[in-house]
Amino acid sequence: MVEDFFIAELKAIKNHRDNGGLVAGCLCRHFPPEILAGLGLWPLRLTSGADFNSERRGEQIVRPDACSYCKSTIGCFKWKTGLHGMTDILVGVNTCDMMRRTIDTVEAEIGIPVFRVNMPATRSVNAKSYFVMEVNRAVEELERFLKRRFDAAKCISYFNARKKTAEIIEDIAVNDRLPPVLTHKIFHLFSIARPEAMLALLGKLKLKKSSTGKCRKVILTGSSLCLEDVFLTELLQEKKVTVIPFYCTGLGALEMYKSGKLKCSTGILPVRIKSKFQKAHGSDVIKVLALLSFNSNICIRQRPNIAVYDRLKEIIKTENCDGVILKSLKFCDLWFSEKERMKQEIGIPLLVLDTTYSDSEKERIRSRVEAFLEII
Repeated sequence: MVEDFFIAELKAIKNHRDNGGLVAGCLCRHFPPEILAGLGLWPLRLTSGADFNSERRGEQIVRPDACSYCKSTIGCFKWKTGLHGMTDILVGVNTCDMMRRTIDTVEAEIGIPVFRVNMPATRSVNAKSYFVMEVNRAVEELERFLKRRFDAAKCISYFNARKKTAEIIEDIAVNDRLPPVLTHKIFHLFSIARPEAMLALLGKLKLKKSSTGKCRKVILTGSSLCLEDVFLTELLQEKKVTVIPFYCTGLGALEMYKSGKLKCSTGILPVRIKSKFQKAHGSDVIKVLALLSFNSNICIRQRPNIAVYDRLKEIIKTENCDGVILKSLKFCDLWFSEKERMKQEIGIPLLVLDTTYSDSEKERIRSRVEAFLEII
């Protein structure tokens, strides 16, 4: 059912483009896809194409000591494979230095129109105002490029359906209602599918009751986990381990839909934006979404990043987790540099894996994971 849905959504994307529509890709969750939908674009968060071949292709353009995700992204864009080949424009959020260089390379070497947004690492009042300003500037540039105005009603409708979807997916992920590999695919679909269609799919899935057995429970955290980067999840499922996906393409992707009410110039704009705000001025809606994104906490880059650890420890306590696996992509310093601090903070066993997309690493990962599972 899930595979059929994925194929159907790919066909829908193709039809969208055949009918003159454009697809907008994002590499970071911090640019709200609702804004792109309000501009008449099909939003895609590019969380696929992560394989050894794409990584090697990317190395023909950038240095080998870039992270695997950035290299595979460039390789997919250059050879127009998968969803990257369907992407007409890129909205690039400048996060780490390698991501900034990746965005520059896509524009310079491949020629895809790029719209940049600077995301401050520091969490402060000034940084928050600056990010709102950056999102507004990007929207204005997109409006000029597309020659159309932002549609607040369309944006709000997209947000409300996506929030409902996020609530269901969080329940699935935290309460082990689907096998880990299938949950992994559901998160990927959340990044690319129409939210109304996604809601229909979730309504058809047979969800098991919340796990209450004595099986081991592990939090998987670290770098973005793309669709094809599934060996570790497959291995944990094989070992009958419950997996809680605590990374930015997992629970982090849902974080902005959990916030409380925020103020805008037309009054209080609830997270589930009610119909009376359908005629709200577009800039108010854009501001609210930018603030929701800025305030979402699962981002190791933010400074201070204590909120990441608070949320991690909260899940460890409430879900009685037995261990944490920190899976960092090679050269992803933002996550790998946290390993010593994480050992001290979490209070349960931690396994650190430094990986690429090469299949040659599978046996090394298997032996280390099996040894870790014996400990917990």
